[in-house]
Amino acid sequence: MKLNSNTELEFNIRMLVAKSKKEVFFMEIAIKSRKEQEDDNRRLYILKTAEKLFAQNGFHETSVSDIARESEFGIGTLYKYFKDKDTLFLELLKFRTEQHYSILENILNEEGKSPLTRIYTFVDKYIDYLSENKAFFFLFYTYVHPRISSDHTLQCVLERRMKFIAVLGKVLEEARKQEEIIDVDIDMLLFALYGTMISVFFLALHKYADKWNIEDMKAGLKTVIFNQVASDPIAFANNK
Repeated sequence: MKLNSNTELEFNIRMLVAKSKKEVFFMEIAIKSRKEQEDDNRRLYILKTAEKLFAQNGFHETSVSDIARESEFGIGTLYKYFKDKDTLFLELLKFRTEQHYSILENILNEEGKSPLTRIYTFVDKYIDYLSENKAFFFLFYTYVHPRISSDHTLQCVLERRMKFIAVLGKVLEEARKQEEIIDVDIDMLLFALYGTMISVFFLALHKYADKWNIEDMKAGLKTVIFNQVASDPIAFANNK
């Protein structure tokens, strides 16, 4: 059907309007996306700033005003993203624990590698992560860890930790079944390993201060835990 001039003009106008609306729609999405990204970046920067101050000065000694001043945001901006200091602290814990445990679980669940190889790689990555995030772990092990079983607001952190411990226990059991480690009580080995992981952080702070000997710490942790339980000490020595 051939359009007359008026109908054709009207059709073209409608098409231009539709195109314009479409462009505006996608522009609004792009603007919203940039705004959300900006909000995420601000939240993360505030969390990292608070993490540093909590570790340096203590949780109770650090105020919202301190965090705002250090992060160079107004107090109103902080309250836009976090209801109060407790909410900010809990968000920091959720962020760091999920990041920490997810990295380690990915290593433990990696396919194509033996259980013991995955465990040794996990130990190495744990030490690396400790070294890269000293402020958080000092805060976590001194302020959070003693309260984690009694403070209901920290329940989400406790549940995430237990999920990780279950993954680690499963891989240790695989190593036992494949005779990479001797026939030991896996629960005992699991909590010996986890407890030593916590202790090694404070040992490093005391022994190395700010200049951690990363490779010495990795070899030391694996030696303390696995020297008596690895089925093949030579293979273990090559992985230290």
